[in-house]
Amino acid sequence: MQYSKSMIELVMQIRKWMPSDLKPEVKLANPDLFQILANHYHDNPQIIVQALIKELFSLAGENWNDLLVSTEIMAPQSTMRVYRGQISIEPKSDQGLLSDDAAKKPVRYYRGAPIYS
Repeated sequence: MQYSKSMIELVMQIRKWMPSDLKPEVKLANPDLFQILANHYHDNPQIIVQALIKELFSLAGENWNDLLVSTEIMAPQSTMRVYRGQISIEPKSDQGLLSDDAAKKPVRYYRGAPIYS
């Protein structure tokens, strides 16, 4: 397989996030790289690594994306927030839990936290 520059950069990013026991296997010279990443995609709870692997597979072609589609529905729903370069991953919260009075009042934010007054 021919790797583009962006694919090489993604593999290096993925390698940084991998556990130490898988780092020797994640290299461009490994012919089973995409199989290893597909297996790790399904077992890995880190959203960032999953997003990097998904992006790499989309750059590789449509036939590689089929390996990731099967359990994509089971992935946990969460949001990724970036504040001053720091990435935080939070589970999606349901806004329907607020009472009707709190939903009608305007929501103000103080230091990133909502304030209901």
